[in-house]
Amino acid sequence: MKLPPVLALGLLLLALASSPACAEERTVFGTIIRLDAAERTLTVQDRKGAMWNFIVDRDADLLLEDLK
Repeated sequence: MKLPPVLALGLLLLALASSPACAEERTVFGTIIRLDAAERTLTVQDRKGAMWNFIVDRDADLLLEDLK
């Protein structure tokens, strides 16, 4: 069941949406393919196979170490 990754992604997107106005807002549903907590980056693959790369702002209230 892929509910936990989708739920985690939803939390991530909420955190990204609360970042400064210069950040682009986008909703992507998919599976986390790559996660680098030290660099605060992650890659998500959507249902159509497209890859999305995100950089998570250090001010975002999100612990990347908790995502699996």
